[in-house]
Amino acid sequence: MAYLNKNDLVIIKHKYSETSIQARVVDIRWRRFRKNARDIARNPSGKKWKSVPYAVCEVFLGAPAGTEFIIAGYKLNNIDKNGDKMLVLHDKYIAEFDGEWAKKLIAESHEKRAQ
Repeated sequence: MAYLNKNDLVIIKHKYSETSIQARVVDIRWRRFRKNARDIARNPSGKKWKSVPYAVCEVFLGAPAGTEFIIAGYKLNNIDKNGDKMLVLHDKYIAEFDGEWAKKLIAESHEKRAQ
């Protein structure tokens, strides 16, 4: 999983194209969900909470400028190129542009940034 920071550069590679989408991380949101516990002896209920960071990214090259989307932190890989740190999303994962949940997360991010 990548270490997410604001203003990091995110590059989404296309498998069949020379171009790539470049975006900037504008906010980091955390989501919690319940997960099955592996050690049932210590945790008889069998559930535990897990937190996952999500990067809210704003496109500046390769798609309509200003488009926002979210990516789960575990889908990104850190790469150093020419001394700069970049986060790369490989084509086997999908960035979430639409969907009720993605829109809700982006709206929460807008509210936080407006304050």
